[in-house]
Amino acid sequence: SEKAFELMNQLRDCRDKAIVLKSYASSLRACAAESNYEKALILLNRMHRRGLHPREQTYLSAIIACDRASQPHSAAPIVIESMQKKYPTCPNAAMSSCIRHNNPLLALKLYDAQYWKESTVSSRPGQPQTPEKKEHADFGTLSLAVAAARKAEQWHRIPVIMSELRSCALLPSGPMYCAAIIA
Repeated sequence: SEKAFELMNQLRDCRDKAIVLKSYASSLRACAAESNYEKALILLNRMHRRGLHPREQTYLSAIIACDRASQPHSAAPIVIESMQKKYPTCPNAAMSSCIRHNNPLLALKLYDAQYWKESTVSSRPGQPQTPEKKEHADFGTLSLAVAAARKAEQWHRIPVIMSELRSCALLPSGPMYCAAIIA
Protein backbone atom coordinates (compact mmCIF):
# COMPACT_ATOMS: atom_id res chain seq x y z
CA SER A 1 0.00 0.00 0.00
CA GLU A 2 3.03 2.30 0.34
CA LYS A 3 3.60 2.32 -3.42
CA ALA A 4 -0.10 2.79 -4.07
CA PHE A 5 -0.16 5.69 -1.61
CA GLU A 6 2.83 7.30 -3.37
CA LEU A 7 1.12 6.83 -6.72
CA MET A 8 -1.93 8.69 -5.43
CA ASN A 9 0.30 11.58 -4.42
CA GLN A 10 1.64 11.71 -7.98
CA LEU A 11 -1.88 11.73 -9.45
CA ARG A 12 -2.91 14.92 -7.69
CA ASP A 13 -2.79 16.92 -10.92
CA CYS A 14 -4.46 14.30 -13.12
CA ARG A 15 -7.69 15.62 -14.64
CA ASP A 16 -9.01 12.32 -16.01
CA LYS A 17 -11.68 11.39 -13.47
CA ALA A 18 -11.91 7.74 -14.61
CA ILE A 19 -8.18 7.18 -14.12
CA VAL A 20 -8.24 8.86 -10.74
CA LEU A 21 -11.25 6.81 -9.53
CA LYS A 22 -9.64 3.55 -10.68
CA SER A 23 -6.39 4.53 -9.00
CA TYR A 24 -8.13 5.27 -5.72
CA ALA A 25 -10.03 1.97 -5.91
CA SER A 26 -6.77 0.07 -6.57
CA SER A 27 -5.01 1.87 -3.74
CA LEU A 28 -7.82 1.06 -1.33
CA ARG A 29 -7.71 -2.60 -2.35
CA ALA A 30 -3.98 -2.58 -1.58
CA CYS A 31 -4.72 -1.04 1.83
CA ALA A 32 -7.26 -3.81 2.49
CA ALA A 33 -4.77 -6.49 1.46
CA GLU A 34 -2.20 -5.09 3.90
CA SER A 35 -4.66 -4.27 6.72
CA ASN A 36 -3.67 -0.62 6.51
CA TYR A 37 -6.86 1.03 7.71
CA GLU A 38 -5.25 4.41 8.48
CA LYS A 39 -4.17 4.93 4.87
CA ALA A 40 -7.52 3.64 3.64
CA LEU A 41 -9.30 6.30 5.69
CA ILE A 42 -6.89 8.98 4.45
CA LEU A 43 -7.54 7.94 0.84
CA LEU A 44 -11.32 8.09 1.31
CA ASN A 45 -10.96 11.54 2.84
CA ARG A 46 -8.85 12.67 -0.13
CA MET A 47 -11.49 11.37 -2.52
CA HIS A 48 -14.10 13.50 -0.80
CA ARG A 49 -11.90 16.58 -0.87
CA ARG A 50 -11.44 16.11 -4.63
CA GLY A 51 -15.20 15.82 -5.10
CA LEU A 52 -14.98 12.16 -6.11
CA HIS A 53 -17.75 9.75 -5.16
CA PRO A 54 -16.57 6.32 -3.99
CA ARG A 55 -18.35 3.29 -5.36
CA GLU A 56 -19.57 0.42 -3.22
CA GLN A 57 -16.44 -1.68 -3.82
CA THR A 58 -14.27 1.25 -2.76
CA TYR A 59 -16.16 1.54 0.53
CA LEU A 60 -15.91 -2.23 1.00
CA SER A 61 -12.13 -2.10 0.57
CA ALA A 62 -11.90 0.49 3.35
CA ILE A 63 -14.20 -1.58 5.59
CA ILE A 64 -12.10 -4.69 4.93
CA ALA A 65 -8.93 -2.77 5.79
CA CYS A 66 -10.51 -1.79 9.12
CA ASP A 67 -11.66 -5.36 9.73
CA ARG A 68 -8.28 -6.91 8.99
CA ALA A 69 -6.63 -4.40 11.31
CA SER A 70 -9.14 -5.33 14.07
CA GLN A 71 -10.53 -1.78 14.02
CA PRO A 72 -14.24 -2.25 13.22
CA HIS A 73 -15.17 0.96 15.04
CA SER A 74 -13.12 2.89 12.46
CA ALA A 75 -15.42 1.53 9.74
CA ALA A 76 -18.62 2.88 11.33
CA PRO A 77 -18.43 6.36 9.71
CA ILE A 78 -17.71 4.73 6.34
CA VAL A 79 -20.79 2.55 6.72
CA ILE A 80 -23.04 5.45 7.68
CA GLU A 81 -21.85 7.31 4.61
CA SER A 82 -22.31 4.29 2.33
CA MET A 83 -25.84 3.73 3.70
CA GLN A 84 -26.81 7.18 2.46
CA LYS A 85 -25.90 5.95 -1.02
CA LYS A 86 -27.94 2.77 -0.56
CA TYR A 87 -24.98 0.38 -0.85
CA PRO A 88 -26.40 -2.75 0.80
CA THR A 89 -23.28 -4.87 1.34
CA CYS A 90 -21.32 -2.27 3.31
CA PRO A 91 -23.39 -2.43 6.52
CA ASN A 92 -23.39 -6.23 6.47
CA ALA A 93 -19.60 -6.34 6.06
CA ALA A 94 -19.15 -3.93 8.96
CA MET A 95 -21.69 -5.74 11.18
CA SER A 96 -19.88 -9.01 10.54
CA SER A 97 -16.57 -7.37 11.43
CA CYS A 98 -18.00 -5.94 14.65
CA ILE A 99 -19.33 -9.35 15.72
CA ARG A 100 -16.05 -11.07 14.84
CA HIS A 101 -14.04 -8.49 16.82
CA ASN A 102 -16.26 -8.67 19.92
CA ASN A 103 -18.16 -5.44 19.38
CA PRO A 104 -21.75 -6.67 18.94
CA LEU A 105 -23.26 -3.45 20.31
CA LEU A 106 -21.71 -1.49 17.45
CA ALA A 107 -23.14 -4.07 15.03
CA LEU A 108 -26.59 -3.46 16.52
CA LYS A 109 -26.12 0.31 16.24
CA LEU A 110 -25.30 -0.09 12.56
CA TYR A 111 -28.40 -2.26 12.09
CA ASP A 112 -30.53 0.33 13.88
CA ALA A 113 -29.05 3.19 11.86
CA GLN A 114 -29.89 1.49 8.61
CA TYR A 115 -33.33 0.04 9.28
CA TRP A 116 -34.96 1.94 12.14
CA LYS A 117 -35.70 5.55 12.87
CA GLU A 118 -36.68 6.83 16.26
CA SER A 119 -40.20 8.14 16.47
CA THR A 120 -40.48 11.61 17.93
CA VAL A 121 -43.99 10.95 19.25
CA SER A 122 -44.72 8.10 21.62
CA SER A 123 -47.62 5.80 20.82
CA ARG A 124 -49.32 6.62 24.14
CA PRO A 125 -48.65 9.29 26.75
CA GLY A 126 -46.23 7.97 29.34
CA GLN A 127 -45.11 5.13 27.06
CA PRO A 128 -41.62 4.88 25.65
CA GLN A 129 -41.09 5.95 22.07
CA THR A 130 -41.45 3.18 19.55
CA PRO A 131 -39.07 3.01 16.60
CA GLU A 132 -40.44 3.03 13.08
CA LYS A 133 -39.01 1.04 10.19
CA LYS A 134 -37.16 2.92 7.48
CA GLU A 135 -37.13 -0.10 5.16
CA HIS A 136 -37.10 -3.88 5.30
CA ALA A 137 -33.83 -5.64 6.00
CA ASP A 138 -32.56 -8.59 4.00
CA PHE A 139 -31.95 -12.08 5.37
CA GLY A 140 -28.20 -11.57 5.80
CA THR A 141 -28.66 -8.38 7.79
CA LEU A 142 -31.30 -9.96 10.03
CA SER A 143 -29.06 -12.98 10.64
CA LEU A 144 -26.23 -10.68 11.65
CA ALA A 145 -28.55 -8.65 13.89
CA VAL A 146 -29.67 -11.83 15.70
CA ALA A 147 -26.04 -12.94 16.09
CA ALA A 148 -25.09 -9.52 17.48
CA ALA A 149 -28.06 -9.45 19.89
CA ARG A 150 -27.19 -12.94 21.08
CA LYS A 151 -23.50 -12.11 21.57
CA ALA A 152 -24.38 -8.86 23.37
CA GLU A 153 -26.97 -10.74 25.45
CA GLN A 154 -29.67 -8.32 24.35
CA TRP A 155 -32.30 -11.02 24.37
CA HIS A 156 -35.20 -8.55 24.23
CA ARG A 157 -34.14 -7.56 20.70
CA ILE A 158 -34.33 -11.04 19.19
CA PRO A 159 -38.17 -11.31 19.05
CA VAL A 160 -38.31 -7.89 17.36
CA ILE A 161 -35.76 -9.01 14.75
CA MET A 162 -37.62 -12.31 14.26
CA SER A 163 -40.83 -10.36 13.74
CA GLU A 164 -39.08 -8.31 11.06
CA LEU A 165 -37.98 -11.58 9.46
CA ARG A 166 -41.58 -12.81 9.34
CA SER A 167 -42.84 -9.49 7.94
CA CYS A 168 -40.38 -9.94 5.05
CA ALA A 169 -41.80 -13.46 4.42
CA LEU A 170 -38.41 -15.00 5.26
CA LEU A 171 -37.80 -18.17 7.23
CA PRO A 172 -35.28 -18.13 10.10
CA SER A 173 -32.15 -20.27 10.03
CA GLY A 174 -31.30 -22.86 12.70
CA PRO A 175 -29.08 -20.47 14.70
CA MET A 176 -31.81 -17.82 14.55
CA TYR A 177 -34.36 -20.30 15.95
CA CYS A 178 -31.95 -21.27 18.73
CA ALA A 179 -31.41 -17.63 19.66
CA ALA A 180 -35.18 -17.05 19.69
CA ILE A 181 -35.71 -20.05 21.96
CA ILE A 182 -33.03 -18.80 24.38
CA ALA A 183 -34.54 -15.31 24.33
